[in-house]
Amino acid sequence: SDLASQFPTYGIIPLTSLSQKLTQPPQIIISAIPATSNMEFPDEIFQFNKGVIVEMAYKPRRTNLLKKGEEKGWIGIEGIQILIEQGIHQFERWTGKKPL
Repeated sequence: SDLASQFPTYGIIPLTSLSQKLTQPPQIIISAIPATSNMEFPDEIFQFNKGVIVEMAYKPRRTNLLKKGEEKGWIGIEGIQILIEQGIHQFERWTGKKPL
């Protein structure tokens, strides 16, 4: 909810539980849940529309959330891709140069 309050125009709705009733269809799901949690994701999360899942966990590469979301037609972005992109931008900021 701290993040949501910093970006009020984006309509960020943090979930406190996966059983929480959704008031609006999600367009983006950002998961910071450890991949080792073996959490089950209810189908209701994916029922409204086909959006984007940003998975912050990078080991294993293919988490249960990504697999299930992609089966339902969502676009999945693996945590390793996030890590790579973060590294590229940090390198540029620290050195002022673009990596090869």
